[in-house]
Amino acid sequence: MEKKFVVGVDIGGQTTKIGIVDRNGNIINQTAISSKYGANEADLFMDALCCTIKDLAAEVGMENIQGIGIGAPNGNYYTGTIE
Repeated sequence: MEKKFVVGVDIGGQTTKIGIVDRNGNIINQTAISSKYGANEADLFMDALCCTIKDLAAEVGMENIQGIGIGAPNGNYYTGTIE
């Protein structure tokens, strides 16, 4: 039976925590990156986040990742932005 995993991302004011968990909620691997980027550096933050997710996912096999959940403070429902 093939193992299935999900990626959890918690974007905070100081750090962003990223983890890989299995279907039982066991943490397989985790790390954190800085969330402190300037107002015009969202693309730099996203690049760092994507690279980190790819690195963690490669350890369990990218094909075994079934989804990604992201939590972030101050999400604006109307604009689709994180403020």
